[in-house]
Amino acid sequence: MTGIHWRTTERGYLVGEFRDIDGEPGIISQVHDYPSVYLGRDGDPVCVSRDQARLLGSLLTAFADTGDLREAVDLVALGVKKGAE
Repeated sequence: MTGIHWRTTERGYLVGEFRDIDGEPGIISQVHDYPSVYLGRDGDPVCVSRDQARLLGSLLTAFADTGDLREAVDLVALGVKKGAE
C-alpha cells in the first residue's frame, strides 16, 4: 500500500507505519492474537474491533468520496453505497 511501510515484528505481528496529515508518525497493527487492530499515533493508539473497523471503513470510504464528514455520516447512516446514490 502506498504511503504505508509494512514490517513484521520479532513476535510475528504485522505493523504498518505511516505519516499523518501533520507529518506525525502513525501506526496500524494487529492486537496480539485478538481480532482487533491498533490504529493511531505510536504510543497513543486506539484499539478497534472488527465491527468497529467495518463501520470506520465505511465512514472513511464515504469521506474519501465526498470530502465532508457530515455527508459521509449521513450516507453511511442511510446505507447508501458508492455508485448507488
